[in-house]
Amino acid sequence: MNETRIEELENKIRDCIISLYSATYNRRLEVLLKNGIYTLVLGIPDDLIPTSISLQTDDPQEFIDFIREELRTRNYMRIYFYQVRRKDNLTKYEI
Repeated sequence: MNETRIEELENKIRDCIISLYSATYNRRLEVLLKNGIYTLVLGIPDDLIPTSISLQTDDPQEFIDFIREELRTRNYMRIYFYQVRRKDNLTKYEI
């Protein structure tokens, strides 16, 4: 598969994200094709620790449909992080 076709798939996936989440995704998003297996690599939760979603198929539209359903049902874009920090020597006014 040529580079232009891969770029088209990536753009279709970005469009899916816009339609599902009403937001533009600007992190890592790559589509890879190797040995008949399409893989979507998303920079979630981080670009260095990406999420990969794969499907073995010869049909790029089947891959796009699969990714759309995965994004819809798994809510990858709605991840919440909380952080707790300990602060020593708290006074009654800082609690």
